[in-house]
Amino acid sequence: MLGALTKELLWARGSGSASYQVLNACRAWQFVQENALSSKLAGARWAKQRVDDVSAIDAAIRHREGLSEIQPDSESANLLLARARQEVEAALGR
Repeated sequence: MLGALTKELLWARGSGSASYQVLNACRAWQFVQENALSSKLAGARWAKQRVDDVSAIDAAIRHREGLSEIQPDSESANLLLARARQEVEAALGR
């Protein structure tokens, strides 16, 4: 499963929208920490309790739920992706 998450995070970085990147990063991070796969939205809500700045996650949630056309900024999305990749790589022992 960790290998699949790594591939998904790499694909999201190159091809996914900022919202998709944020939501997948949150879900991957939650999986590594809790060994449980959740929905993207559940992962985002979980991650909100673990970051200082929730604005990118909130924007991704609002966009996913169709409440806003505005997506997170790409820098914030990349930071969350990087954190999730670090967590997955650490779990893989790399």
